[in-house]
Amino acid sequence: MEKTYDHYSDTTKSLLAELADLVHALTFQDGSDDELVGRIQQWTITKNTTSKHLFKLLRNSIHIPQYACLLAFFYNYSIGTKYNPRKTLKYYQLAADMGDGFGANQTGMCYGWAIGVKQCDLRMEIRYYRISAELGHPQGQSNLAHVIKRRDVPEFCDKREVLFWYLKATETGYPAAFSYVADCYKNGYGTMVDYHMMLRWYTKYLKKKSVVTGLDFLYTKLLEIITSKNKATPNGQKRKPKRLKGTLRNTRCSREQQFALAKNIVTSTFQYLLKDSDTQDRRIRYREKLRNFTTGAQNSWRSNSKVEDNFPTS
Repeated sequence: MEKTYDHYSDTTKSLLAELADLVHALTFQDGSDDELVGRIQQWTITKNTTSKHLFKLLRNSIHIPQYACLLAFFYNYSIGTKYNPRKTLKYYQLAADMGDGFGANQTGMCYGWAIGVKQCDLRMEIRYYRISAELGHPQGQSNLAHVIKRRDVPEFCDKREVLFWYLKATETGYPAAFSYVADCYKNGYGTMVDYHMMLRWYTKYLKKKSVVTGLDFLYTKLLEIITSKNKATPNGQKRKPKRLKGTLRNTRCSREQQFALAKNIVTSTFQYLLKDSDTQDRRIRYREKLRNFTTGAQNSWRSNSKVEDNFPTS
């Protein structure tokens, strides 16, 4: 007869607790499924154990929410067992019903991606994301906002709630949420369009990413902003300049001032990257990127504006 969790040794319990921490940490990182599974398999080797052994331990520990989650995780990624979507949903849902935020988030994903069910179920997806969000799980908070925004269903869609949950997710440092908050400020989703706030949040997102990835991301975003300064409306007419909220409270600044602030922020961000870079090759690359950005943005600004000499300089 197999032992249950209550009869495991302290060493075995510590092993499972360490595995749970590893899986939760990996789900916060960007990466493919193969990379995620590879990291777990590498970890099992360092612990002198096997995936099948861990699977058996988890199977006898499902009365504990986090281990019910891990068992579902193993079924979903074929770790120590065969892929079984129905059992994936079953054990994630079991963990969610026991009050586990991660389990509720994963249950929402199952309903959203039709894992263990015949077709996607938007109501159940949002229901479990909301449970996860209210339990304080950052992925659940971000996913709840994301699915409401993406689906754009009137009965679920509250733009202010979308921004609220993205902001809640950033409080625990969930990387993707920083980018989503920035997108809300960029597109005026749940708030006023504010390019300065957008860039502040993109910069925060940048610092959560690797330096090289973040540099390319920010470079692309800033050129996108500058070149969209005078986008045409659907009837072909130019949009009238808007007066948007700037960085100072109780003040309003022109669109030109908004772009001046944007330029200053990206310049300071590149300077931060230069200072933080650890090799000469990277420093050379960053200087070239900054030079290209300044030249490209200035040319774009002048081609889209009657103002020839007011492009901000660092």
